[in-house]
Amino acid sequence: MTVRTTLMKMYYLFSSGFLTIGIPTVRRPRSDMNYLVETVDSLLENMNDDDKKRVTIIIMAADNNVTYNADVAEKLFLRYKGHFNSGLIRVIQTNSTMYPNLDTVKKTYKDDKPRLKWRAKQNIDFAYMMLYSRNISTFYIQIEDDLMTATDFVSEIEKFELEMTKSNPKWFLLEFSHLGFIGKFFHSSDLDFVAKQLLHRYDDRPCDLQLGVIRIIKGQEKPIHSKTSLFQHIGWFSSLEGKVMPLLDDKFKDKTKMETYFIENALKGDNPPGHVFTNMVAATTLRQPIHAYDGNLSTYFWATTPKPNQSFVWVFNKPHNFSRIVSETGSIDTRKDIIGSGEFEYSSGPTLLTNGVAQCVNKSYKKMTQYMSGSMDTLAMATQVPTNVRCLRLIIRRRSKTWLIIRDLQVFFA
Repeated sequence: MTVRTTLMKMYYLFSSGFLTIGIPTVRRPRSDMNYLVETVDSLLENMNDDDKKRVTIIIMAADNNVTYNADVAEKLFLRYKGHFNSGLIRVIQTNSTMYPNLDTVKKTYKDDKPRLKWRAKQNIDFAYMMLYSRNISTFYIQIEDDLMTATDFVSEIEKFELEMTKSNPKWFLLEFSHLGFIGKFFHSSDLDFVAKQLLHRYDDRPCDLQLGVIRIIKGQEKPIHSKTSLFQHIGWFSSLEGKVMPLLDDKFKDKTKMETYFIENALKGDNPPGHVFTNMVAATTLRQPIHAYDGNLSTYFWATTPKPNQSFVWVFNKPHNFSRIVSETGSIDTRKDIIGSGEFEYSSGPTLLTNGVAQCVNKSYKKMTQYMSGSMDTLAMATQVPTNVRCLRLIIRRRSKTWLIIRDLQVFFA
């Protein structure tokens, strides 16, 4: 029996239990990273044997490339064969005939065409995910394919559901994350309604905004969040070309585990010798400018509230050709003190000696890109890196309301 034949048999196994976990997944452009395995591993590691008997994980491979979808399904089956055989994990796939012409989506929220098509398809994907999952378990929760789970998350979900059902029996939606469409928890009996709403207005607005409207239609005026979040976003590359996803949930239950993960999995660049300069004011003697380029991923520079036109500069001992540049700001666990309105610039131009160290002339700087949610990654953002780079500069454009943490700069040789 082939792997594909076995997978097809597993698609239609009926199971019942407490919870179905839905995970739509698509390929991420410009990256060979696949967070899906990390996500599934985290789910399995934080479920006990009893949980695994009452939970069904549905993974929907929804990329436009059917070969990619089949490859994802096969790799998952080979890795988790025992869990497929037990019915814990299933994989389903979409194909192009299931979608309308997304080139005709209407323009809303001033989004460009690629983003309009991306979010419209996402709404349709989520609807199909729910329609497939509606008769499997008592409850359904949707997550994303790039996250870590909290310890004992199933029992935490069950405990909160029982509390809410006792105090507010007419609840429609419970939320176990503050980010996007992660951790959205429904009665499975409501999935048909939610899916139809998403399909009816698939090109009207993003899925998370749609969900707020749907919740109010169903009579729940305000969001109901668990005290702590049970899912933490870990993905960097978005499935939308040119977009990074550095968002973190500061209510996550296992913050220590999260910090360890990000330090252990942080990028480690080639980082040639150089110097750093800034006219920002250090918030403490323990967090100095050099800590933003010292090769130690647990250190950082911390500045008091930066002012417009203040900057942080990295000067290399000689010009270099880089293939990728990554700059991150803000704390790992809370995402506080990120850069608000800032640009990332480069200079390949002339230098002047200042106290015996070369610095690039101010007028020689040119804009390379800008920060998104406190982060910048030329590869993920589809930004071309210039040649012969001698200096890099983070520059503040508008007055900030918070202090600023510059965690590190990572540069990679071409």
